[in-house]
Amino acid sequence: MLPLASITNAYGDLISAAFWIIGGLLLRYAWPRSVHKKIACGKLSEEEGRARLRKLHPKAGYVSILLGACLTCTSLFEFGLFKGFEHIIGILMIAFSVSLIAFVIW
Repeated sequence: MLPLASITNAYGDLISAAFWIIGGLLLRYAWPRSVHKKIACGKLSEEEGRARLRKLHPKAGYVSILLGACLTCTSLFEFGLFKGFEHIIGILMIAFSVSLIAFVIW
C-alpha cells in the first residue's frame, strides 16, 4: 500500500495535467472563436484580430494538450498503473515528444 503523501501527490499531478489539457482546449478552440466573434460584431478590426491571434497562436493549444497528456502518462506510470508496459509507455512518450517538436517547428 502506498503512503498517503504519494497518493495525494499523484492526484495533484493528475489535476495539474488536467489544467494543462483544459487550457490547451480553450486556447485551441475558444480563443479564436471569441476573436472572430468580436470581429463579426465590429468590436475589433480585421487587423487587430489577426494581431491578437498572432500574439498567442492557437497552435500553442496543441502543445499544451500534448504536454498535459505527457504529464498524465508520467503520473500514471509513477503511480504504478502501467506495470509491465514500460516499452509501450516509452514509445508513447517519444511519439508525444516528436509531435511536440513538430508542432513547435511547424
